[in-house]
Amino acid sequence: MPQRLALSLLLCLASLPAWAASNPDAINDLSADEERRLQKGDVIVHVEETHEAIKRTLVVGLIDAPPEVTYPIYADFESYPELFQSARSSDILKREGNVLTCKVVMDFPWPLGTRWVTNHTFLSPESTSFTFKKVEGSVKVYEGALKILPEGKSRSRVVYSAKVDPDLPLPAWVINMVQARYFPMAIERVREKLVKTGYKRPADL
Repeated sequence: MPQRLALSLLLCLASLPAWAASNPDAINDLSADEERRLQKGDVIVHVEETHEAIKRTLVVGLIDAPPEVTYPIYADFESYPELFQSARSSDILKREGNVLTCKVVMDFPWPLGTRWVTNHTFLSPESTSFTFKKVEGSVKVYEGALKILPEGKSRSRVVYSAKVDPDLPLPAWVINMVQARYFPMAIERVREKLVKTGYKRPADL
């Protein structure tokens, strides 16, 4: 790994607050302190502790819009380049009811290059959730899930988890740590998008 790239990654990770779960089910549990931080606006990051090299990462955050407003933003897969820095393009290749075949092209810093993946995404609008899993591509693993829960009457609790192995020439621990820092963008960028569109959160009743 080039020295400048390695140094940049390590500096990026130096202040990363991530929690590791030795019990796979515990990745979904928030402590009382984390719940307080969540209510103040923090995005909580958990990294699953397993024997596998690439870990599943979970992020939880609140968005000042109800699920019926928040979910369509996440289900608009063709707009993902606006939400995720590494996504060069995101296209829906096929739609059969609530099952989508999508293709995502991802750019990584030089000299890591480009990766692509097609995935099946299974939408569940009635529960404001979806799951996705790799079909083919130059990445090794690409799978995850999103669920949006009502928080009061005018906010959403977004729970996003993913396990991604982009098959980069980097140590697994570096990939895990970078993803733990990167995945909160899934919540932060949606917050920013709502602000830019002028959305006003209705007061809780």
